Amino acid sequence: MELFSKMIEPDIVSWTALISAHVKLDHNQDALIWLVKMVREGTKPNQFTLASALTASTKLTAMETGKLIHAQIIKTGVQTDSFIASSCSHGKLVDETMFWFRRMNMEYGIVPKEEHYACVVDALGRAEMLSKGVKFVGSMSFGPGLGVLRSLLSSCKTQVALL
Repeated sequence: MELFSKMIEPDIVSWTALISAHVKLDHNQDALIWLVKMVREGTKPNQFTLASALTASTKLTAMETGKLIHAQIIKTGVQTDSFIASSCSHGKLVDETMFWFRRMNMEYGIVPKEEHYACVVDALGRAEMLSKGVKFVGSMSFGPGLGVLRSLLSSCKTQVALL
């Protein structure tokens, strides 16, 4: 923070690093405050900044803030389906992740890809639901690729560490 405050003109990389660090430390409200400061000072958020901000809002379960960030994501043209699922999984929001996973196909006609399945497996793993993750992988309409297997393996590692 001290280094950041000494910068004459922070760029998008320094802003994003600051916001992301706050999210990683679970200082989610502070992350969103810094996002507002960044925008007020005239720096436009990029996809990485928005990903961190969306993760912060999901961890806070701040739905209105999340909707505003989602609108900004759409304006920037970032692929929103995997973006939202990823943010939800990092926020340990299994129900929200499953909601968006189902909705993307049923309401928007988006066929789930490897990355979408990996996000769901990741969310289940972070929520310590390894057995559900294994069942979910077994229900896939195609064989799991590296992304899904990596998420599943990460979940196994997390479960073992908790024992």
